[in-house]
Amino acid sequence: MSAAEDIAGKELPSAGHNLPADPVEALRLQLTDRNADLIARRDELLAGVDRAPEKIEDEDMSRKVTDFAKQVKTARKTGESRRKDDKEPHLEAGRTVDGFYKAEITDPLDKAVKTLESRLTVYQRTKMEAERRRREEEARKAAEEAKAREEALQTEEDLDSAIAAEEQAKEAERATQAKPAELGQVRGDYGVSSMRANWTFEITGPVDLEVLRPYFTQDAIDKAIRAAIKDGVRDPAIRGVRIFKDFKAVV
Repeated sequence: MSAAEDIAGKELPSAGHNLPADPVEALRLQLTDRNADLIARRDELLAGVDRAPEKIEDEDMSRKVTDFAKQVKTARKTGESRRKDDKEPHLEAGRTVDGFYKAEITDPLDKAVKTLESRLTVYQRTKMEAERRRREEEARKAAEEAKAREEALQTEEDLDSAIAAEEQAKEAERATQAKPAELGQVRGDYGVSSMRANWTFEITGPVDLEVLRPYFTQDAIDKAIRAAIKDGVRDPAIRGVRIFKDFKAVV
């Protein structure tokens, strides 16, 4: 049998069969193999939890459950320790990649953009105000013209002229209401620069928290209460909050 006939009788491998294995899947298999003992211990402990009594009724059983819980926590601690050991090289590699691009590429370019945009802001603010004043002056003149033509009405031709002047005045007034983006816009060959309005704030004195009350999230309130408790605040110092000691078993 020739080599060609021998090959023809076999199933050819799929495309890409000789490419390197997926690194993520390879890592998953490596971790599974490395932690085979811990996985087996996990299954053993979880099976023990299923067999444990749902209600503890005497001191002897309480001691046994305490010891068993300690075994579960020890296994979990071992897993957490291995996770940190296995993850650290990847974290360090990630930090190295992030640090390189941040220091060498993105930060310098971000700084450059901020520099250019700050210069554009100065120019476009001036342009925006000049354009606003120009439009307001045009609107004023158009309104005066419309009023003058209305007062000079004598013929039908004057009426048409007055109507046209009134429309021009309305159009000029609408132009004064243009958005800042339109008034200060600069269009280049590759991009468009325009002004963007942004409401911001500065604190000038004691803040009226009553006004802000509807905007406090529950998480923010909980965080403030926990901070107060940690700082020694106790019941009934906070109206609407009961501060008390809670107890739970910890092995």
